Amino acid sequence: MPRGGIVLAWAPRLTPALIGVATAALFTALALTSSLSTPFLAWDSHAYWTALRSADPYTGVGVGEIGAFLYPPPFLQFLAPAGLLPWPVFLFAWTSILATACVSLLRRVPDRFAWMMPLLVYMGGADVWAGNINVLLAYAIVIGLERPALWSVVALTKLTPGVGALWHAFRREWRAVGIAAATTGGLALLSWAMAPHLWREWIEAVVFGSSIDGFSQAVPIPLAVRLPLAIGLLWWGARIGRLAVVPLACLLALPVIWFNGFALVLGSAVLQDLRVGRSGERAVWDSNPRHED
Repeated sequence: MPRGGIVLAWAPRLTPALIGVATAALFTALALTSSLSTPFLAWDSHAYWTALRSADPYTGVGVGEIGAFLYPPPFLQFLAPAGLLPWPVFLFAWTSILATACVSLLRRVPDRFAWMMPLLVYMGGADVWAGNINVLLAYAIVIGLERPALWSVVALTKLTPGVGALWHAFRREWRAVGIAAATTGGLALLSWAMAPHLWREWIEAVVFGSSIDGFSQAVPIPLAVRLPLAIGLLWWGARIGRLAVVPLACLLALPVIWFNGFALVLGSAVLQDLRVGRSGERAVWDSNPRHED
């Protein structure tokens, strides 16, 4: 292939990464200049970095507190090498990943929803701004509908949105259910075997030691109300073959819905034009061939 043809072939794949790196450079400069004083900017990124470098990541944590780390131990174990990075390098690399995932999702939104793009950019950008993982979860949910092992990413970070895997059960896709359950359970057991003390500390501090209701800056609907609604939405979507309901159900199932949690809507936007029949056959990433990455 001529050199120009190679460049054109790779350009669509490089575009999200280039935009992601540029966005990360800007956000990193702003965060370092403001020393984390700008509201929400890199607050979650810094919480992750601090937890990765801490011998006691769950000591004194509470839902809604700035700098609190609340995810189960597999997150720390998988990203442990990143804790060796200096804060500016970690922030730049982490934000690059988030921004690239966000741009990749935005590029897959069907053209007829172009009028929603400013809102979708805001939803995804708010998550990148904070440095949270909701954009990555949206990406994992969309791909997880075809590669169910990725439901482990959702279940082993924010836990309750993992109910999205019930989509497969409601559609009687038992192989997918088995893969999701085996992957999640296997990784959790491996994590426990490597660091049982971390699991005990997490259970004591987060599961039994924190409340997830009553925050003024969060959606004021308790998880006990939202979780059954999420499961009902999944059941309804599975019956009519609407893939787009899955990220929305996962949004409803978040332990606490902060402003940046709405980044999961990006996954729903990507899946809006997709339906599945009784066979369950689908091609999630082939739905918009004009936006190949």
